[in-house]
Amino acid sequence: MLKRRLLSLVLVLPLAACGSAAGSGPVTPPPAPATPRDALVASVSGIRAGNYAFDLRNSNGAGLTGSMHLPSGSAQWSTSGGNFSSEVRVVGRDRFTRSDFTFGGSAPADDGAGWDRVDAATPPGPGEFYDLADPDWVGVGPLLEAANSAEGASPTIKGTVDLTKVRNSNKLVGLGKLHGLAPGTGTAAPYVATLDAKGRLVKLELDVPAMVPIPPAEKWTFEFSAYGSARPARSPLR
Repeated sequence: MLKRRLLSLVLVLPLAACGSAAGSGPVTPPPAPATPRDALVASVSGIRAGNYAFDLRNSNGAGLTGSMHLPSGSAQWSTSGGNFSSEVRVVGRDRFTRSDFTFGGSAPADDGAGWDRVDAATPPGPGEFYDLADPDWVGVGPLLEAANSAEGASPTIKGTVDLTKVRNSNKLVGLGKLHGLAPGTGTAAPYVATLDAKGRLVKLELDVPAMVPIPPAEKWTFEFSAYGSARPARSPLR
C-alpha cells in the first residue's frame, strides 16, 4: 500500500592474562580488519547492534529519517516533502502509521491525530517492514556484502557494488525495489563509504542507475549517527 511503502563492530575486548593469577591486566584491542573489504563489511556492526539514527536522501529530493532503539524495543521513521508525509512507529508489539497528503511539506504536529494502530497479529503487507528482529532496517548490510571491490583505508573506502546480487528485502531503502533496474545495468554501481574512528559506517554514497519505470539515475546518500544514543520511539496515542 502506497501509504505504508515509502520510502558495535561489537568490540570483543579479550582480557590479556598478564602477570596475575586472576587474569587481570591490560585490555588488548581486537585486530584491525585485514582488508578494505573486511573493514567495509565490519562497518555495519554498529547498525546491527540496534541503537542508531539514520537519514536517507536521493538526488531527486526524496528522503526519510528515523531511528532504531533495541534497548526499548522501539523504532521509527518518517518521510516528508511536496504534498505527502508518512510515518511509522514500532513500540514493543504495537505498530502505528500515519500518512498525510495535505500538509504542504512540513511534518504534521505530534499530537496523536491521524494515527492508526495496526493489530499486532496482522502480518506486514507487501513492501512493509516493521520487524525489530533485524535492526538493519535500511538494508545496508546486504548492499555492502554485494560489493565487487573495496579500495582505500578508513575513513574512506571506495569501489563498486553489484546491485543485481543484493538479496530481496522489505527494508526501508527498498532494496527489494532494485528489481526495477533497467536490463544490463547495476552490476558496477560506484560507492563511497565513510567510517568513523571506531570503524562504523557514518556515510554511504551510492550511484544508482535508472530504474523502470523511473528513468533518472540517482545518487543515494545514507547517513548513520547517534550510535549507542538514539532516541527511543514512543506511542503517539496517549
